Amino acid sequence: MTEEMSYRGINVHSLMILRDNKVACEAWSKPLTPEMTHMVYSISKSFLATAYGFALDEGKISRETKLIDVFPEVSKKQDAFLEKLPEVMESGGRIAILTFHSGEDRMVKKSFKALQKAGVYREVASEVIRPSAEECVRNSRARSTKMRWAVKA
Repeated sequence: MTEEMSYRGINVHSLMILRDNKVACEAWSKPLTPEMTHMVYSISKSFLATAYGFALDEGKISRETKLIDVFPEVSKKQDAFLEKLPEVMESGGRIAILTFHSGEDRMVKKSFKALQKAGVYREVASEVIRPSAEECVRNSRARSTKMRWAVKA
C-alpha cells in the first residue's frame, strides 16, 4: 500500500499497523525517520477499530457483528467527523482515510464527493487504493482495507 500511495503522489509521513499488540508493519517516508518528531493527527475510527479487535479477540462479539450494532452512535460521529474535517485542513492539505468495511468506505466516498462538488475539496480519489497481493500475504487482515484521499481546495 505504501508503494501505491507513493506512486500516486500521495504524501504519507508514516504508517504503523499493530497486530496482536505488536507492530506488524511500520514505514516512514524519506527524509522522516522514527526518531524524528513531526505532526500527526489521529482519528476516532482507529480507536474504534482497535476496541472492536479486542472485543473480537476476547469473544465478546463475532466476525459477523457489525460495528454499528456495538456502537450505534458511531455513524453520527463519523458523519460529523467527515463534515468538520476540512475545517482543520489548510488549502492544499491532504487527508487519507483507511476503511475496513464497505459501509465505512461508502460513507467516506459519499462525503468526499459531496464536499468536492461543493468546492471544499479540489481533488478526491477516483478509485480506492487497495493493498498489493504481496502485502496481503504478509498481513492477511490488510485484504479488506481500502484507502481514499482528498486534497482541500
